[in-house]
Amino acid sequence: MKMIEMRGPSVAFVMVSWVVLAAGMIAYFAGLWNSDMELNEKGYYLVVLLYALFSVISVQKSIRDRLEGRSGYEHLLWIGLGVRHSRHRAVGCGPL
Repeated sequence: MKMIEMRGPSVAFVMVSWVVLAAGMIAYFAGLWNSDMELNEKGYYLVVLLYALFSVISVQKSIRDRLEGRSGYEHLLWIGLGVRHSRHRAVGCGPL
């Protein structure tokens, strides 16, 4: 497998990424706080945000690991998906 030489991101890129992430989360939470939804609906949208953050981090890590020639994290994600699918079926939630 061909190894690609990678340099890390610049400090400015890292700082802007963190600022944009924080601004997006603050705006999302402000929107939830000011909405007229019931508490269970707000909790649903909070969980959606957390799943979205996890998926973005997972995709970034999978891409970086693939470029570096490692694949352990990708296997862990497939195992997690399988466990989630089997638990979903076990509690009788029906098809995905």
